[in-house]
Amino acid sequence: MSQFKVALQLFSLVIIAFVLYSCVSNVDLEANVAYKINITSSPVTAVTSNSAVCGGTVNSTGGVDLIERGVCYATTPFPSIKNIRAKAATAVLGSYQVTLSGLTSDTKYFVTSYAISVKDTAYGEQMEFTTTSLLPVVTTNDVAAITTSNAQVFSTLVSVGASPIEQRGVCWATTANPTIANEKTSDGTATGTITSAILGLKQNTRYFVRAYAKNGNGVAYGRELSFNTPQPTTEDLNEVQFISNNIGFIAGNKVLLKTINGGDTWTKIRESSSVNFTSIHFENENLGYAGGNDQNYAYLYKTTDGGLSWAQVTREWNGNERLKITGIFTSGSNAVSFLFNAYPNASQVSGTIAFSSDAGVNWTRTKASKIVGFNCGDMNTDGKVYIGSSNYWAGTTNNCSIFTSTFLANGSKTVTEKNLDGIADLYGLDMNGLKGYAVGSNGKYFTSGDGGLNWSMRTIAGYSAETMNDVLFKDGSKGFIAATNGILLKTIDGGLSWFKEPTDSVEDFTSIAIKPDGTVFAVGTKGEIFRKIL
Repeated sequence: MSQFKVALQLFSLVIIAFVLYSCVSNVDLEANVAYKINITSSPVTAVTSNSAVCGGTVNSTGGVDLIERGVCYATTPFPSIKNIRAKAATAVLGSYQVTLSGLTSDTKYFVTSYAISVKDTAYGEQMEFTTTSLLPVVTTNDVAAITTSNAQVFSTLVSVGASPIEQRGVCWATTANPTIANEKTSDGTATGTITSAILGLKQNTRYFVRAYAKNGNGVAYGRELSFNTPQPTTEDLNEVQFISNNIGFIAGNKVLLKTINGGDTWTKIRESSSVNFTSIHFENENLGYAGGNDQNYAYLYKTTDGGLSWAQVTREWNGNERLKITGIFTSGSNAVSFLFNAYPNASQVSGTIAFSSDAGVNWTRTKASKIVGFNCGDMNTDGKVYIGSSNYWAGTTNNCSIFTSTFLANGSKTVTEKNLDGIADLYGLDMNGLKGYAVGSNGKYFTSGDGGLNWSMRTIAGYSAETMNDVLFKDGSKGFIAATNGILLKTIDGGLSWFKEPTDSVEDFTSIAIKPDGTVFAVGTKGEIFRKIL
């Protein structure tokens, strides 16, 4: 056989083999295509802190029975059956759902549907979801309407977490990261955005605040915000008075202040370059008097328009800046009286009470029979003025001044004297029915149960070094004492026992006022205004 014939035969065999191989390959390829599974993934629903509902739809099995269908999931992308998978209850055509359980809260997951037959394993599209937190999700949005003692905070409860909300609001403190162990509001359990009212703040202070929400799993907090409360003045404040829940007044060195919103904000209604206002008293929201002094005179001013304008009604001359008005009292629109101290010489003081029955046009004056100073006073419901004073004795250069507690009661235009046991200067006085209270130097505290006829001296343990500047009772049980070094004492048993109210202040408190709603205000040196909501 020639070489050509051999080569031709070999070529023919190769062609035949190639044709046969192609036929077999096409058959296998067609078979593989026929066995392919078609599956799509369904959206993830019902996501909780530890579960979610997933699934898919098997659109075609490729003509082969399914062995398994379900979803596979992981915390990394593109999960497969090599990862954790959840099997559907049946392995047939159509849609199905499975519930993933035991998930980790607040975690992102990737999931895809799958189906398996003896011929194929197929996957649907990848889905992703994040489990909810066990705790609520809350945001602190903004702080607004900041006053000397109040602020508003806006917050949003985004989600309740894994259990119902028990409480939400805001918490605040003067240090960073406040918690519900600090001051807080309780503003219900509703979702969405709310406005929380922060009350009773200290003026001229930086505060930190954040929203909180509590459920059965714990407490969640929003971001922290901070704000500063303003201060209306840095002058020493000497007396505060409220005539209603909204309207109040403060007399201070070189300034008079007024509030018309219950003490949230204070506005200067009079300023002076030389007069220190030591006393203020309003009969009603329009008629009021303010007393003060400079280096030469003590002045009494009157307003009939709520403090918009003031007119001088009298002045007392002494040529000594120690001349001071220490109390003002009114009864109706015409009767007014005030206490003042004159100093005839460096070692003596002359306490005087002045009366007017025509709204300050004409005055009569009555002095004490002793060398005493009139430091404070109060008028009872019968129109009787009670005066707390100091007793100064003019001794020689070798003697020290001796201060003896003296109590004076004024009825009509005469002054009678009542000596108290104990050595003290009286600076605060409150007559509440038959009960009377007086406080003064060296922590001294006096009480009367018979309208001031008799007085007994008591001590308040731990405060003998303090000067008690004012005392005021809301009723027969609750009362307050303002003292030096930021001390505000409270009693709830009619004065039998006293305890210290936290004030975060080191200034000397000089005067107390209690609003009809029970809110307590104390004012003092360097513009200190403290508010306590009972």
